[in-house]
Parts: sequence; structure tokens; C-alpha cells
Amino acid sequence: MCSVSGHTAYLNAWVFTAIGGTKPEHGERLSLPEVVEGADYFNRAVISKEELEHGIRDLLNAGLITVSSDSFALTETGREMWETVWRNYEARQGGSHPIAIAEKRLKRIPCGAHGASWSVTQEEFDQAFTVYRAHFLETLRKLDPKAAARIEQSEDWQWHPRKPAE
Repeated sequence: MCSVSGHTAYLNAWVFTAIGGTKPEHGERLSLPEVVEGADYFNRAVISKEELEHGIRDLLNAGLITVSSDSFALTETGREMWETVWRNYEARQGGSHPIAIAEKRLKRIPCGAHGASWSVTQEEFDQAFTVYRAHFLETLRKLDPKAAARIEQSEDWQWHPRKPAE
């Protein structure tokens, strides 16, 4: 039993999809801001520091990802699983979204709270979030300058990663 709140197959699938689905063609390593961006891209939500830490630990303990000091990548086992998830997604088998498909495959992953540890400081997470947000706005300016201007003028632009549900 996991003593850490928030341990779910969905959370693990969200983090797995963020890593596997971002730059998958070359098996490249991802920076922390790229993982945050991938999480938003696939789930249309900004992942919290606590959610990210928990998902990374679970996937690390399951042998699906590797973590170096500043980057993340799928292991060979993780890459094989991601390829299956993506094939099923493209064929629309097992769910309509890659996270839903990955969730089915990750249901048996145990909680990694007491295994290999990985964490990020609040400052590192905030910096990654700032880099992600700047890249998001830069991309939006290219695609839709009016929408970018509205966002920059909005009070909502001051948003921060949400805290996980209690």
C-alpha cells in the first residue's frame, strides 16, 4: 500500500506519456521543462511538483525511465511499452487517448515512494515552469498573436502549477 496520496495508474500514465510522447522519434532525453510541457500537451493541465515527483519515482522504480541530473528518457522496456501504447492509439484500440491506453498498461506498477528516490527542489520546478511558460507563449505568438496578447493581459496568466487534490 502506498502511503503517499495521489498514487494512481493515471498519474503514472500521465508522466509516462509526457516522457514517451515528447520527442519519441529519436529516443532523446528530455529536460525538466520539456517534461512539464509534455504533461500539459497530453493532458491539457499543468502537473504539480508533487505529482511529477511521484510519477517519476514510480516509473523509475518500475524500470521504465532513466533520470540523470537534468534529463529524462525511456529505458528499452519503457520504449517498447511506449511503442505499443502509440500503435494502439493510432489504431484507436484500447482507448481514445494515449494516457488512457498507458493507464491500462501501468495499473500494476507499485508505489515508488519507498524505493529509488527522485525529487526536485521547488526552485528547480518553478524555473522549469517559467521556461515552459515562456516557450508556450512564444509558440502561441507564432500561431495566434491575438490569443497570445489576450493571455498576456489576463490575470489568469499569473497561474502557477496546481496543488494536487487533498
